[in-house]
Amino acid sequence: MPREVRIRVICSSLCHSDITFRNLQDFPAIFPRILGHEATG
Repeated sequence: MPREVRIRVICSSLCHSDITFRNLQDFPAIFPRILGHEATG
């Protein structure tokens, strides 16, 4: 589609919010869940 770009993600990392979610300190457990939105590549 116009104005859209597809990228191939080589790797991603976790941020502090991802770690907090993983530890279930502030968020309810909603699974399945894909963490790691900090993409590089």
